[in-house]
Amino acid sequence: MTLRKSVLLINLGSPERPETGAIRKYLKTFLSDPRVMDMPSVIRWLILYMFILPFRPRAIQAKYEKIWDKDGFLLIKNSQKLVEALSEALGPEYIVEMAMRYCEPTINSTLQRIVASGAPDLLVIPLFPQYASATTGSILEHLFDTIKAWTVFPRITVFSQFHSQPGFIRAWVKVAEKCLKEEPDHILFSFHGLPEKHILNADRSGSLCLSSDQCCERLHRMNHSCYRAQCFQTARNIADALRINKKDYSVGFQSRLGRAKWIEPYTSDIVEKLGSGGVQDLLVFCPSFVADCLETVEEIGVEEKERFLKSGGRKLTLVPSLNAADIWVDALVDMIRQAKR
Repeated sequence: MTLRKSVLLINLGSPERPETGAIRKYLKTFLSDPRVMDMPSVIRWLILYMFILPFRPRAIQAKYEKIWDKDGFLLIKNSQKLVEALSEALGPEYIVEMAMRYCEPTINSTLQRIVASGAPDLLVIPLFPQYASATTGSILEHLFDTIKAWTVFPRITVFSQFHSQPGFIRAWVKVAEKCLKEEPDHILFSFHGLPEKHILNADRSGSLCLSSDQCCERLHRMNHSCYRAQCFQTARNIADALRINKKDYSVGFQSRLGRAKWIEPYTSDIVEKLGSGGVQDLLVFCPSFVADCLETVEEIGVEEKERFLKSGGRKLTLVPSLNAADIWVDALVDMIRQAKR
């Protein structure tokens, strides 16, 4: 009898419903993670319970309502569709499961199902192309904390990053084809931001990261684990595949929270500058997200679109995320089968 192999896709998650109480519960779990709010526990507690939880859930409820699709949030539903498509593509040899770091289905409950299946091999893919301690790092820490008491361990393989994986790049190129037919004036690659402290903490050289405006211009041995440098590399790879000149695209970072200094340049500043500078048609990629969610559909598709139009632009188009596109499923199949050789 041939034992099946297991694949576990993991994302961060969403609130249960677009309601203040559910959003507060989700933010409490999410922002209590020391890898997300990297600061002394007392300060994190004060910020969370005195400033964020009393006010932010109600302030952002309307945003969550915009991405609620009948009976679930886009991130969860798109992730479920990906699991179904990937399971069909891989065939009966594989068990494909999905888990969320901060909501249902939990990593623990999903691992229990995998253990019950008897699969001896486990391939874990955190769905974040570029490595960050606050995303992939948190997911893997929680995963290994969950299994550390097991008596028998499966053979575990982890994809901790895939920012330059050829299939991932091809998938973005294919998904963007329809949008590119309209020949935008400029292209923006917008990635999720991080506090500068997170980047500096990951700097193994101790002096390279954020030392100059050009420190992330290319990925090399000394900065290969830098989230910001990986984002720039992803943007370059997609731009090169699409034959986009360097002068015709920009890279920015979105989703800032709090007063700490976050990595630059900021997406909002770039959008406003482009709109006021004569760019009429702007096309935006969000290649740090593999499924559409609050940060893509609402933050870029609504907020930044409004900013661009008010600044003088005419049209902002969001490139849909990879979601469960056939080309992305094919890329994952290749990654999985190569890892299992």
